Amino acid sequence: MRWGRDLMPDPAHGARLHRQLTVWEAIGISLALMAPSMAANINPQRAAGAVGRAVPLAFALATVGVLLIAYTFVRLCQRFHHAGSVYGFVGATMGARPGLVAGWALLGTYMFFGVVTSTAAGIFGATFLDSIGVWRHQPVWSGFLIGAAALLGVFLLAIAPIRGATRTLLSIEGITVTLIIVVAVTILIRLVTGTAPQGHTVDLSVFTVAPGTGGSAVFLGVVFGFLSFAGFEAAATLGEEARAPRRDIPRAILGTAVFGGPYLVFVTAVEMMGFGTEH
Repeated sequence: MRWGRDLMPDPAHGARLHRQLTVWEAIGISLALMAPSMAANINPQRAAGAVGRAVPLAFALATVGVLLIAYTFVRLCQRFHHAGSVYGFVGATMGARPGLVAGWALLGTYMFFGVVTSTAAGIFGATFLDSIGVWRHQPVWSGFLIGAAALLGVFLLAIAPIRGATRTLLSIEGITVTLIIVVAVTILIRLVTGTAPQGHTVDLSVFTVAPGTGGSAVFLGVVFGFLSFAGFEAAATLGEEARAPRRDIPRAILGTAVFGGPYLVFVTAVEMMGFGTEH
């Protein structure tokens, strides 16, 4: 249940959630929790350590699996609209005990997301302030301070009316992803024209596995690809706040997954070609 003005009185059942969100605002939640901007900056590095140059291939394989999972969410959201997301879905289809396990697992996942993203905000924020000369010679706790400031911003979004919060999240993530795509396209143009650093050019070998790379390494890379999509199903938690949940929630979940796959494959391919496929 959400705080504040999103709750409306219901004489029969007490307070209830107010249905006010459109499909774009539902997309904002899924896109923000999936965080494709952060995924493109962190996970490919770990995947490259396992699968080498074939990071885009690993992410393409992960996309196939994620789309199958997204289809499952779509079918469930077309029948059920529940603020508990997988807790409600699993409970309705498999029973109360599996639903309880799924609910606690989802809670743990979201708590872990909070720790990871606030830590990342602290690290990146401290590095940024140091690089632009605003805060040099930082103490060891600088990252924790900036991470705490980020959590304060999250808290303010959480207690604000949900419609404004979802629009804010969609705008911030949309602008960040757009900038990443612009940078990736610029690098691709330089690769095509032969003006990239160290003479790197377009090399489609990034979609093949280098000799000596085993199947287990490929699937380890696919795991990092799956992690890059984590959170794409977050719109399912808005089942009691969307105007047309059985239509808009499935569209938001599937749309986020469909966008995330080509985006991550394209960005990782440009990254690998830009740094060179020999590494």
